[in-house]
Amino acid sequence: MRITQLLLPMMVLAAPLAAQGFEGTVTASMGAADGTVGEMKFLVKGDQTSVVMTGGANMGPMAGAEIRIIMDTKAGKSTMLIPLTGDMAAQFGAMGGGNMKGIKQVVDLHQLAGRGQAADTTTPEVKALGTSQTIAGHKCNDFEITSRKEVTRVCLSTDMGTFTFPSMGGGPGGRGRGAAGSPSWTRLMASHPGYPLKVWTTDGKVSFEVTKIEKGNVPASAFEIPEGYMDLGGMMGGRGRGGN
Repeated sequence: MRITQLLLPMMVLAAPLAAQGFEGTVTASMGAADGTVGEMKFLVKGDQTSVVMTGGANMGPMAGAEIRIIMDTKAGKSTMLIPLTGDMAAQFGAMGGGNMKGIKQVVDLHQLAGRGQAADTTTPEVKALGTSQTIAGHKCNDFEITSRKEVTRVCLSTDMGTFTFPSMGGGPGGRGRGAAGSPSWTRLMASHPGYPLKVWTTDGKVSFEVTKIEKGNVPASAFEIPEGYMDLGGMMGGRGRGGN
């Protein structure tokens, strides 16, 4: 499988969270469409979030690579960084990229939001279930979201600031989810600001769950874009580029 075919679906899977008034690290498990579950770490500092995850065995040449997604909601920009290791380094070396440290893809979040709103104007039905849970030491309240025929349950915390869940891309992995590629339950955030600690279906299948919350200082280096990363948009003739 070509590396560029893997990147856009990956961007949808790793949709990051951004917070106001919270600084620290949030660890969560998130299920993929193929049934695998991976761990993600969200390093949050005001308007900035750096998401760190490891490519799974099902990700071809990206397997084992530490993938980082840096999002600045104030600037409206998100950058995915993938270091070149193993098979990826060999492939890009053969293409003349011997001095590259990695590849990056920059996405304009404002453009994605506009495409998503144009693609899906439906308003999901939200119902408070009247029950609550304690997840990773934080209390959250259960809601049921019905969007068309899709029913999802979300446990929402309100003591961690206001979080958003923007999509990272609208490539092949976003099919069936609207142009912006985000899951339908994320639209709950518009009317019910908070942080989703757990997301599951009515049959009990968990797609997202926070496992650990650590408040504390996050260094500025977590949000820096390293030198030596080639822009994927330029490599694909501008087709993969969503921003500068």
